[in-house]
Amino acid sequence: MDNIFGDFLKGRGFSFRQYGRDGGASRIIFNVPEDENIQNYYTQGQRARARTRPQSSAVNYEITITGEQAEKGMEKDLVRKGKRLRVKIPAGIKSGARIRLRNARLTTDGLPGDIYIKILVKNHA
Repeated sequence: MDNIFGDFLKGRGFSFRQYGRDGGASRIIFNVPEDENIQNYYTQGQRARARTRPQSSAVNYEITITGEQAEKGMEKDLVRKGKRLRVKIPAGIKSGARIRLRNARLTTDGLPGDIYIKILVKNHA
């Protein structure tokens, strides 16, 4: 454990001890100095990871369909960065409705994030 956490906790008084029993499982004890709060180190680590993690972002598209397509429902292909996504548009969808493709940017961009499709229903003139 010192090999894993040693650099981070070095010089702060934290230590790991391994105890074993004959033929039984070993146990690891983590000692925290009395004047330290391990929660502070955990919180600092979480904040550091959040700063280095790529932020999730959404992408928005609009698809125009006919009233008949909206009434019956349909499937439509969306091509983004050379990757094809199949969008299922449910029957009875109304103009202005949005469909969420959860984490679809992983497929198209290799990045976290959703793709939202706004549906516009074309009125017959």
